[in-house]
Amino acid sequence: MQDYVLVVGSSGSIGGSFCNCAAQKKIPVIGIDRCAGDVRLDDFFEIDAGDFSNLKAGYQEIRSQYGVPRYIFSTPGVYFRKGIVEYDDGLVWDVFKNNFLATTNIVRASLEDLTERRTCRVVLVSSVAAHFGAKDAYYAASKAAVLAFAKSVAREYSAGGLSCNAICPGPVDTKMADVMGEERKLYYAASIPKRRLVEADEVANLAAYLLFDAPDIITGAVYDIDGGLIRR
Repeated sequence: MQDYVLVVGSSGSIGGSFCNCAAQKKIPVIGIDRCAGDVRLDDFFEIDAGDFSNLKAGYQEIRSQYGVPRYIFSTPGVYFRKGIVEYDDGLVWDVFKNNFLATTNIVRASLEDLTERRTCRVVLVSSVAAHFGAKDAYYAASKAAVLAFAKSVAREYSAGGLSCNAICPGPVDTKMADVMGEERKLYYAASIPKRRLVEADEVANLAAYLLFDAPDIITGAVYDIDGGLIRR
């Protein structure tokens, strides 16, 4: 197969939008998720990306069939919107497993291949909550961990040809945001200078630019896409 993009979280709203975007660019897409979704893929592997041993085995199978990926886009995530005292240990683990480990494990699984190939690009999805906190402190902390990971990978491995950047969406109009309720969605829409939530395909298009079109010098960067909400 020609250079392909490996998408972790391919069945989610942002992941699915990105898969369709890459397919439109005629770039082969291999998806990884816990269940298949209604998206355009060249192949799909049912894997829990938060379980490193399973992900590593799945990645090795993908590598044996298709070679080392040229591009990786990783966007798993959950949002419970709970206060700190509402969490127990199991729920804290769920948040960090799904938001941090499921997002970053693919880099750990493929790192030797990526640095040997020397021309790979990785984009990880975080959140603007990583910058200024959120109603859900554990969600914000898990997304901040993704940022620290992306910057660390860029610092340590960019000289070897690996580019790693992060995207921080504001509130995105997806099913995951339904936990906020309509009243909170309207509040955010009124607070955002653009007066609306971010669309999944807008995040996907930004990821596609960073992976396929951006100058090679861009690495370790963080891109907010929030309609002007935080204006860093």
